[in-house]
Amino acid sequence: MKRSALSLFACVAVATAALPASGAVAETPTRVGVDQVMNVSFRLTGASLTVTLRDDNGEVNKIAKQVSGKTVSVACSGKNPRSRKTVVAYKDFTWKKNRTVATVELSADVSDGVDWCVLERPKPPRKDYAMSKKMRVPNPNAPQPTTPEQ
Repeated sequence: MKRSALSLFACVAVATAALPASGAVAETPTRVGVDQVMNVSFRLTGASLTVTLRDDNGEVNKIAKQVSGKTVSVACSGKNPRSRKTVVAYKDFTWKKNRTVATVELSADVSDGVDWCVLERPKPPRKDYAMSKKMRVPNPNAPQPTTPEQ
């Protein structure tokens, strides 16, 4: 009896040691990208995408009037973390009037291997407002973005 109790204790000790100290699950990767021409930034964490229309040297962003109060579409392409297949995650939504930031939940989590993200007009004729052709891991030493009122 002592031997089986000792074995059980050893198994529990080994299993507990394998768990993270905080008990937390692995963190969802964050990827960022910028369309330098249109001055639009994309930040993807899991299926949550934040699109920011940044100021153009103190001026209102070039596309702010085009998207304000309009239905737009966002899409990101990358690998699904579970299936490892390349998928396009998307979402159509109405950009709130006079806002420079929008956060939406995409149709799938592609943050693990995201290649690009786009902000576009969803109905024909389709038009890309902004596109980040390369999404990357953010620099940990860079200042963290502040999220203005959404």
